[in-house]
Amino acid sequence: MTTRKRRVLIGVGSVFGIAVIALAIFIARFDQDKAKKYIIAGVSKATGRQLRIDGDLQLNIGWTSSLNASQIQFENAGWSKNPQMAEIGSFELQIDLWQLLTKFRLVLPTVTISQPKIILEKNAAGVANWNFRAAPEGPRKRAEFPVIEKLVVKDGTLSFDDQQTKTQIDLKVSEAEGAGFLQQPVKLRAEGTYQKLPLTITLDGGSYENLRSSKMPYPLRINLSAGKTKAIIDGNLIEPLEMKGEDVSLDVQGDDMANLFPLIRLVFPKTPPYHLKGRLKREGDVWNFANISGRVGGTDLAGDIRVDTAPKIAFMKADLVSNSLDFNDLAGFIGGNPGSAQVKTVSVQQSKQTSAEQNSDRIFPDQPYDLERLRAMDADVRLRAKKFSRSSCRLTT
Repeated sequence: MTTRKRRVLIGVGSVFGIAVIALAIFIARFDQDKAKKYIIAGVSKATGRQLRIDGDLQLNIGWTSSLNASQIQFENAGWSKNPQMAEIGSFELQIDLWQLLTKFRLVLPTVTISQPKIILEKNAAGVANWNFRAAPEGPRKRAEFPVIEKLVVKDGTLSFDDQQTKTQIDLKVSEAEGAGFLQQPVKLRAEGTYQKLPLTITLDGGSYENLRSSKMPYPLRINLSAGKTKAIIDGNLIEPLEMKGEDVSLDVQGDDMANLFPLIRLVFPKTPPYHLKGRLKREGDVWNFANISGRVGGTDLAGDIRVDTAPKIAFMKADLVSNSLDFNDLAGFIGGNPGSAQVKTVSVQQSKQTSAEQNSDRIFPDQPYDLERLRAMDADVRLRAKKFSRSSCRLTT
């Protein structure tokens, strides 16, 4: 063995020996109450909010070490009517000590979060409760992201309330589980409810090695089902930690485009069943749904939709083209009741309403407008049709 190699081995052994000795001293002097005080003081100083750990705090040291805490509460902003921004029943974190000491790599074999309750809010002035006095440091680069081999979330709730836009979102997760490793694909599955609709999400992504590499985009495929609305997002993200999309396709279908409002807060009229595909891209506060193709009822649609969320009231601009437009499919744009020859069954009430509209001499149907939706978004929509027709629906009881 050469002198250089011997010195390197001695140096590595010394570092490892010092780390083991320091760890042994830490274990011997570990005190639960003191550890709580250090953690609480650190979080409070970084955020300006009070952290409470009312349950036990346990540290078990081994090559796979674990940290357990229970009954955790994190204070909300002073202006909120909700005293706590976050509450967690129990939290368990495992750390692969061998990877940390020998490869300086933070690997978490399992992270389990039980009964989390998260409340996100914006007040009337637009101030968010997640804006802290001093923002906590997190991963700024993809290479800094820790490797989580398995993530489990049980019985969780997430609430979002924007007083400026009057937007309220409620998400309940009965159970979510994610898994993956350095060279294995990351997978996530979650079930629960979203806006009181049954929700299922599956996510398939690249490996952690891919996520941590800034030299290549991160492949991602998401299947989402909320009620009768289904969506598939498939493509690559240039910066996955910031959710910046590039070359992502969106395939969305459902029974009525008006039902998208409680899900994404974009206002669409009542329509027959639809199925649309296109390319989705975000640049700052602007979302583009381009190269759209698909059908709404019996009407084919193509074109582009652009939504700017920066203004106080979101602004949508759409330029759409149809080769064969059936007026009944898009009657909802002027407050009418949509119908289509492609829709074989409609309710008695819908049929009576459609019949009354067809026999009326009014240009615009005599229907009340939903003011919440009317105030939620401004729109400039251009629709060109090469062929125009009008069909009727068949009545069933």
